[in-house]
Amino acid sequence: MKARYFILAIVFGALMAYAIKDQNGYVLIAWDKSTLEMRLWLAIFFLFIFFAITFVSAWLLFSLKRTKRQFSRWAKTKGNRKAQNFTLSGLIALTEGHWEKAEMFFRKANEKSNIPLINFILAAKAAQEQGNHSARDLYLSKASECEPEASIAVSVTQADLQFESGQYEQALATLNHLWVKNKKHPYVLKLLAKCYLQLGDYEKLFDLLPALKKRNVLKAEVIKEMEHECVKRLLERSSLVGCEQMQATWQRLPSEFQKSTSYLIFYIQHLIDFSALAEAESVARQALKRGYQTELFYLYGKATGRDSQSQLAFAETFINEGKLDWQLYLTLGRLCLVNELWGKAKNYLNKSLELQSNLEASRLLIEVCEKTNEPLTSIFGSIKQAIDRELSQDLKA
Repeated sequence: MKARYFILAIVFGALMAYAIKDQNGYVLIAWDKSTLEMRLWLAIFFLFIFFAITFVSAWLLFSLKRTKRQFSRWAKTKGNRKAQNFTLSGLIALTEGHWEKAEMFFRKANEKSNIPLINFILAAKAAQEQGNHSARDLYLSKASECEPEASIAVSVTQADLQFESGQYEQALATLNHLWVKNKKHPYVLKLLAKCYLQLGDYEKLFDLLPALKKRNVLKAEVIKEMEHECVKRLLERSSLVGCEQMQATWQRLPSEFQKSTSYLIFYIQHLIDFSALAEAESVARQALKRGYQTELFYLYGKATGRDSQSQLAFAETFINEGKLDWQLYLTLGRLCLVNELWGKAKNYLNKSLELQSNLEASRLLIEVCEKTNEPLTSIFGSIKQAIDRELSQDLKA
């Protein structure tokens, strides 16, 4: 198109030159004390030549720039294609487990690629698989430098790789830094939970549980399992410190765990071990009000409260409910013994032995005899019958 305009300009100039060549006009150019005079057609010719040269020069300059741009684009495209090929080769090597080869391909890809972030991250993965943690961290540092906006993604990757390599404390440090920046990041939450679990930091894991539930980061059953593990460990550790620490931990627990039979048994038993009997009796009574449970009732009898008569009266209400097992009578016998109701105690303990021979009932019967100065021969019959019945059941089995 531009060549056509150039030809038209030449034709037009030739026609103009032919039209004015016989004209007598002239052009006078004066500059300071110098003058230049020439025929009109000659001046027009020189002017035409000047514009023609200017046009051609501009066209050549534009063409040169365009060619340079096209070459640059071509070279860039070719470089990107090479980078893509190197990245693909690296991915294949990484998948096949050729870590050193994969790292080399990712490094070469970065020499040509205009998006080095992915290659740096993949190179870090390859370096880790070789156990080269310093190279891994260097690649990740370069990835963060080349794409500052992707710093969170790079840090998450670093924490993930640190966790995979068993560097739990380093991973936790990275995750805590991320947690300050973004407390809603689901994968950061998930990795934090895994780190706390691996490090045995059940206190921090327990505090993290509400966020895990809110964000639905893990399956409900997994969170529930973590929750039970936390409660179990926290109670165990606090019980080793002392009664007050254990009580403080218990108060922190959600009500569903305070109502759980297994945790109640653990807590009440340790309160008894710490001689916090009144507290143990109160907790056991509240639990039994929700429903009779044999193991809780047994512990209730061992936790002597401030008012032993009220404790016995409450325990005897379960007879009317038909909860007639040997442990119930054993507990009632023990409470009667505390209240010095020797006849009642002997009656309940004998009933316990009738249902199930057990050493505790036998021992308490002996204690009743000692308190009342009765001869031990008066209880030998009950104890012997219980033992014979137990032996008979064993033989049948």
